[in-house]
Amino acid sequence: MPAPHDWHHIKEWIERAAGLNMDALHIHVGLAILVLAALILRKPLRSPIPWLVLLALELANEYYDWTYEIWPGPDRQLQAAEGIRDIWNTMAVPTFLLVASRFFPGLFTGRRKTASAADPGEAGGEPG
Repeated sequence: MPAPHDWHHIKEWIERAAGLNMDALHIHVGLAILVLAALILRKPLRSPIPWLVLLALELANEYYDWTYEIWPGPDRQLQAAEGIRDIWNTMAVPTFLLVASRFFPGLFTGRRKTASAADPGEAGGEPG
């Protein structure tokens, strides 16, 4: 395993050890970080806080990549496109989960919201 201070080599080691390419690792690690952030911060997935933690870590990772290895000339644009793809791969599924859990919570809880006054808990009334 590489030295803990060399993030680039750690990522290469994880890629080889996992047997997955970096695109797949962005997806898997992104989901793992989202869930861990939610657990550690004791926030539900519908909260934007775990999503923001993941976004901050992903942007820091891409900034590191951008400054660690500088591609020459016109390849720099290709490097930027690679970084954008990494952000997309990392954030797509967590963004879907955030939006779906906020606007369609019944998909995750099995409960459906009703606007009926027949259900005192949903309508704000007292149980009778």
